[in-house]
Amino acid sequence: MIVSSLNKIINLVLISFALGITGILFSDYILGVLAILIIILLSLIVGEKVFLGLAILSFLTLTSTLSLELRLGVQLFNFLILLYIFFKNYGLTFSRFPEIPGSVIFLIFLIYFSMIFSTIFSDYVALGIQQIIRLSIFFLLIYVIYSLIEDSHDIKIILIAFFLTGLIYCISILIELANNDFSFIQMNLNQLQKVGNDYINMNTMGSFLIIVVSITIAYLFGYMKKSLKRLFFFLLIFFLIGLFITNSRAAILGIILSFLFLLYNLNKKVLKFVLGSILMIIPLLFIGPVQEFVNLYFRMDNISSGRNFIMETIYNVIINNPVLGYGPAATKFAIYPNLPFMLGSPAEKFILFHYNQIEFGHAHNFYLFFWSDLGIPGLITSLMLPVIFFRLCLSALKKIRKINNNDYYYLILGITGAGIGLFTRGFFEWGGLISYGTINSDLPFWIIFSIIMYLNIKSIHPDEKIFPVLNPEK
Repeated sequence: MIVSSLNKIINLVLISFALGITGILFSDYILGVLAILIIILLSLIVGEKVFLGLAILSFLTLTSTLSLELRLGVQLFNFLILLYIFFKNYGLTFSRFPEIPGSVIFLIFLIYFSMIFSTIFSDYVALGIQQIIRLSIFFLLIYVIYSLIEDSHDIKIILIAFFLTGLIYCISILIELANNDFSFIQMNLNQLQKVGNDYINMNTMGSFLIIVVSITIAYLFGYMKKSLKRLFFFLLIFFLIGLFITNSRAAILGIILSFLFLLYNLNKKVLKFVLGSILMIIPLLFIGPVQEFVNLYFRMDNISSGRNFIMETIYNVIINNPVLGYGPAATKFAIYPNLPFMLGSPAEKFILFHYNQIEFGHAHNFYLFFWSDLGIPGLITSLMLPVIFFRLCLSALKKIRKINNNDYYYLILGITGAGIGLFTRGFFEWGGLISYGTINSDLPFWIIFSIIMYLNIKSIHPDEKIFPVLNPEK
């Protein structure tokens, strides 16, 4: 009793100290910082694992466009508190630290080898070291989050944080559409004028929605209480509306493939019905107004225009240095020396727009992004990522089938479907997988990766539940 009370006092003192330091460092935004940190303090008093969800929620929703100083303050505070909970649970004894699957250790080795190898031979060594340090901090954060997943309750907290983040993203984009008089064209034009100033980048939002939509669809096939099924159905409709507004073709394609995968595994009758419906709908696409809308929405006249300029440029960049790469985040500096277009031409102006838009990832393709930056080792790493991810998913599925736990079965299928969507999207977008530790972009994927790692390492009881998904006979 005395020890428990003493621990609570120590916890409150440490938290108060962290609050004080954060307030001093970010005094210009003291009210916002205190409002968030009071919520965090209350959550820690109620139960420290609630903070895991709050940390994920604030990592993903407090973007630099709201306030760079506030974001840095909250990120620092989140990281310190998560580390505190980690060391409180595991101490400093390395033998107690949670185990990582061997295949993931091999993947991380490949990532670091390709980055270090490329940096050594790069003309931009300092830039490469900067990316390695940032990714290392990010991986430390991911390991801490992975270590704090100890039971179904923790996974539930993470999923709720994901669903809340999805709702916030979709509400924000609905507000954006309303501010543009519900005109998709006007909204897209305005976004071109304020690149980098959006609350959440549309492509980043599309990547995140692939994850939450896939998991939501998977759980909708579970035998739930009607009230919970209605909630999941509402979430799905809301997320799909948000996805439609983002107009992210790569994300839409990813979700379609994920949806077909889930139907194949969960209900082949519905899959046949969906495929039959698609065949019946196809003739309607040739009707004038429908065809016009589809062409406008999917920008059919712009499928290759623009991206073909990027592909030609990146091809020249890679072909001139295919083995070593130009170094982490250094492809940008090889674009103009290898530009296959005349300066001042429409193609060059298009490349210039994207050149100034982002710091790295100019290939607009995850696999080519890693190849151009990190050479052949980077290409191998980018291809091994989906291989290792899906191997762990299949391993987790076999394990869950043996203990007959439907709740986890639907979750694993949803995460596998999300992986299919994300790696498909990787052929058209560079972010959302490994962006050298960019939190908004990389965190969601590595959290679901952490859940899959947990399911491969930890023992799961047949009656352990995340959401009340029951066996059919019950």
